[in-house]
Amino acid sequence: MELDQEEIMEYLVSVSNVYAMARRWREVANVREKMVEMGSKNSKSRSWVQLNEAVNEFMAGDITHRHISLIYETLDRLTSEVRYVANDHDTSEELIDLLEMEFFCC
Repeated sequence: MELDQEEIMEYLVSVSNVYAMARRWREVANVREKMVEMGSKNSKSRSWVQLNEAVNEFMAGDITHRHISLIYETLDRLTSEVRYVANDHDTSEELIDLLEMEFFCC
């Protein structure tokens, strides 16, 4: 599977945000620099979440998705867990473990 430029940029934005939540500013700068090198453009955020083994895509601010409640429950849980890990003193290995987890609901 090959990703297109837009998908790569969206992935890098997510990586940058996770680093920022973990206060790993050098990594944030490195990721953002890579984005600029690749010709980053600001666009409306798009996210994906896995529900019942299906990957669901939605745009920032879109509340019309048929699984919107489950999507936001999953995102809230993920955000809480990342913040919990980021507030720990030594987040590096735990954050990596958290990023490698698969989040399921239902």
